[in-house]
Amino acid sequence: PAQGGGAMPFPAATGGGGGGAALPPELQELRNSPQFAQLAGLIAQNPQMLQQMLPALQHSNPGLVQVIQENPQAFLQMVAEAGGGLRPGQGGGGGGPGPGQTVITLTEEEQAAVNRLTALGFDRSMAAQAYFACDKNEELAANFLFDSANDMMD
Repeated sequence: PAQGGGAMPFPAATGGGGGGAALPPELQELRNSPQFAQLAGLIAQNPQMLQQMLPALQHSNPGLVQVIQENPQAFLQMVAEAGGGLRPGQGGGGGGPGPGQTVITLTEEEQAAVNRLTALGFDRSMAAQAYFACDKNEELAANFLFDSANDMMD
């Protein structure tokens, strides 16, 4: 019988992390998630938000947090690529979303949750992004938005 051989769920930390290495499957899956563009946009606008998001993400997906912490450069590169189209001053004319932006259609339930977050005094776009970044957990999104607002005032 094999003794503990099998595949390890996460790579062992082997030091300085090479540039150009293939992304771990968990990060590839995250990159393909429809919510990742919103998460990346939030982080691109306010990089300190990542540190506030990690505890919320730890509750819903602890394995992903571990992979992010083991591969910070790869994760930050993914964020830069996905959030790159959200820089201020890059607006085009009217019409559809700009490059790197995504239009999301909300269900009635999601719309109601975002409306409740905006009723707390938050910008609609930020409320929607926080709601999806927190895996549609309205309470975590509200806590995240309040924490973010406090950090911006400090």
